[in-house]
Amino acid sequence: MSQPQSTPPTVIIRACPDYDVERIRSIVREGLTELELRPFGRTLVKPNCVASGQNFPNAYTRPEFLEGVLKALKDRAMPNLTEIALGERCGITVPTRYSFKEAHYYEMVERVGGVKTYHFDETSQVEIPLYHPGRLRDSFFTPEPIAAADFFVNVPKFKSHPWTTVTFSMKNYIGIQDDRHRLIDHDHRLDEKVADLQYIVQPEFIAIDAIIAGEGRMLTPIPFDLKLVVMGNNQVAFDAVCCQIIGLDPLSVDHIRMAHERGFGPVALDQIRITGDVSLAEAKQREGLQDRADPRRGLLRAHQHPRLRRAAARSQARVLLGRLPGRARGGDRDPAPLRHPHRHQDARCTWCSAPTRARSTPSPARR
Repeated sequence: MSQPQSTPPTVIIRACPDYDVERIRSIVREGLTELELRPFGRTLVKPNCVASGQNFPNAYTRPEFLEGVLKALKDRAMPNLTEIALGERCGITVPTRYSFKEAHYYEMVERVGGVKTYHFDETSQVEIPLYHPGRLRDSFFTPEPIAAADFFVNVPKFKSHPWTTVTFSMKNYIGIQDDRHRLIDHDHRLDEKVADLQYIVQPEFIAIDAIIAGEGRMLTPIPFDLKLVVMGNNQVAFDAVCCQIIGLDPLSVDHIRMAHERGFGPVALDQIRITGDVSLAEAKQREGLQDRADPRRGLLRAHQHPRLRRAAARSQARVLLGRLPGRARGGDRDPAPLRHPHRHQDARCTWCSAPTRARSTPSPARR
């Protein structure tokens, strides 16, 4: 298990106008060199491929971006590199092989050469015990390639998320579990689960596909030309800087705040070394990024976007039930009731079955 770094973490912000593979390769290679990182042993690259193909064009890490990352890793590899692999578990119930095919990952892997693919829904699972206070569970199950990785590389997609606000580096860890374990606590405690997942492994290197970012929903985001490649070596610091780029307080994102409080990394900018050919101030000024008044521009939370506000509210209501059975560790009490707008059907809410006034009979005034 990787531990938080003692030296100040570094986040590198680089301009990248398009998905030119060789340009991305050069940027990532230079980032690895600046961070003095060289892949060794079993090197595993984890993209975000929750959904892919023509119906989800902006939901996943693009194959061109991954190709540049993989080639850069091979350029910087140590002589004792034994394996370089690509591994992921896509959205629940969909075979990862299908998502890889729709994302054109297999063709990309062939072009790079010498890259193994792991489909985490087909690999053996390893139990990882947890000991920290406040944990949701006493252990996690994760795919063997994750547990055995010597050099772990996280390659997420720069997106917003209706439940966890953002999907940057830390949230990408949802894909390091298979379906049986991924569904557990994938509800109103999702931020807590993401924070707990950090105890499984910490990446040596992070490179996020922020060339075309996504606002709104995580599966069908509205594209935004951010034209950036952001790299780093500490997940909390990395996600904090990504939040700053879109004008968001990182401490307002619960999983970032919890990981920070547990010592996984800083969120204060004076504790993070930021380099690159784009300053943080310049990144914030990407065309329209800070314009919250116009919903067609900028990275917004789902509830801020008129087209997505109603759908996001419906999604939240499905998980924010009035009272859920105990999901914490054995012996803990049930969580406190959560508020949501009741839907009326007879004398019970159709979402949480809470007693409420019946509306099955119209009032005399409406007859």
